[in-house]
Amino acid sequence: MQLMERKKRLGARTGVVTLQVAAERSILKENVITCSYGTENNTNSGTPVATLTSDNNTLTVECGFEGQLQPSPESPLTALLCDAEDCTAVVNVTDVLLNFDETWLAVDKETGAAKLVVPKGGFPEKNKTIMLGCSLKNTPSGSRKDPDTTTVEKTHF
Repeated sequence: MQLMERKKRLGARTGVVTLQVAAERSILKENVITCSYGTENNTNSGTPVATLTSDNNTLTVECGFEGQLQPSPESPLTALLCDAEDCTAVVNVTDVLLNFDETWLAVDKETGAAKLVVPKGGFPEKNKTIMLGCSLKNTPSGSRKDPDTTTVEKTHF
């Protein structure tokens, strides 16, 4: 899967062709979200949405080697809280999952993938929506630095 846009120059002395390979869209499959970092293919309308329930209680976010957890790579226990309009307030996961225990979240040191497992008694009383996701570790030179290069995924509880 092509997670990041790449630009290559191909050719010889007499002719050069620039080849641009677009990143694929971020995907959600069996509650595993794989983030990609395309400037054109990750819009809010195309954001993968995962719904967690007591029977479907696991979510994995894979940022790849190019990415890091968002909104805070230093504290994977943060998320963006969403209302009907947007997702802007940074909150601790403990504010949404009141009985949260750090053992519910495991971050793979090698790949950076984060796996959240919410036990049956750990869900909030009212439905909540948060955003978890990835952003690029370093923006490559010559690429856009706009916020829409960040991929975030909505998770409903």
